[in-house]
Amino acid sequence: MVKYTAAFVRRVNTLLLRWRGVRIGKGALVGKLVNIPRNAGSISIGAGTYIDDYGALLSYTANGHSGRISLGNQIYGNRYLIIDCIESVSIGDGTKIGPFVFITDHNYNTAIPGKLDENDLVSSPVTIGKNVWIGAHAVIMKGATIGDSAIIAAGAVVTGAIPAGSKAKGIPARY
Repeated sequence: MVKYTAAFVRRVNTLLLRWRGVRIGKGALVGKLVNIPRNAGSISIGAGTYIDDYGALLSYTANGHSGRISLGNQIYGNRYLIIDCIESVSIGDGTKIGPFVFITDHNYNTAIPGKLDENDLVSSPVTIGKNVWIGAHAVIMKGATIGDSAIIAAGAVVTGAIPAGSKAKGIPARY
């Protein structure tokens, strides 16, 4: 019975997000308590994609435009996935993302002296290719580009370009 209740909750969550403006492809599901607090119309989730429970897709408005989160087809995002975006985060088809992964396209401009606020953000798009595997607790930072079929080890911090088909690990991630 619990199995059927959980499936029903996921379907209701997905329908509510569609109603709020998230573009969701056929067969895609969003788990319970996935937080999309604003700019729902700037988020697209491809067909057959599943975002597991307790994650967050955060699109903020900065410089007059909303951050665009684009998830391809057949992606699996494990529990507690957080995507934090003010410009652009794009994830290719077939990518698998482990639990507790954080992906962001922005950071504070630490060159500015004094107290930092939301006006001190700097951003650069994040692009993750097709069929990428990202291990648990990995962090993908602004400007990162990960090529098709790359593997990002658990706990790695990606700050730059990772070529297609390579394996990257460490802080910062090296291949």
